[in-house]
Amino acid sequence: MLVEGSPPLSIPLSTSMLGYLDEQFIQLEDLQDDANPNFVEEIVTLFYSDSARLIRNIESALENDALDFAKLDRFMHQFKGSTSR
Repeated sequence: MLVEGSPPLSIPLSTSMLGYLDEQFIQLEDLQDDANPNFVEEIVTLFYSDSARLIRNIESALENDALDFAKLDRFMHQFKGSTSR
């Protein structure tokens, strides 16, 4: 459940993703309770900040003339892990 009075998250989504994301979001909401009323907001914020950091790392690794494939593989693996179900 979202905390009353908090603004809704505004995330542009394709219609093909809505059903999947609805299920995931409901599971997050089920974990939120009075002991941690901002759980969903905290998880979504962490996901976006971690994803942005990993994407920056990937972009930086790709900009090098001598690609470090081991480093790139680690970044990609971290990103995949953070986005998998």
